[in-house]
Amino acid sequence: MKFSLDSAPGSLTIAAYAKDTVTISGQVHRFPLVVTPGGIHANLLPESLSSLTAAHLQAIADLGIEILILGTGSRQVLVGRELNETLAQRGVGLEAMNSPAACRCFNVLVAENRAVAAALFGD
Repeated sequence: MKFSLDSAPGSLTIAAYAKDTVTISGQVHRFPLVVTPGGIHANLLPESLSSLTAAHLQAIADLGIEILILGTGSRQVLVGRELNETLAQRGVGLEAMNSPAACRCFNVLVAENRAVAAALFGD
């Protein structure tokens, strides 16, 4: 799936999503990964969504974000209360959705100059 929104000069946006990859700035990256407007972080997430812990979310919050978009693969998976509370205590909002929707949402928030990260998992 290709995306066309690219109205944040100098910021990273997601150009395309596939089952196991995303294309960012012309380069293909495999899941899992965290994307911010300023960088790609391949070492902040576990290999599977089921292994995601509060410690992982703390490390992502340390990137200085206000919003975390959690892409859960091809289907939306809601995360537990503990993970939501971990970020809420730091003033960071968490929204979980399927990964294609997370990519689109990330691009919109980047275009609005928001402090956002997308934590993306594939299938």
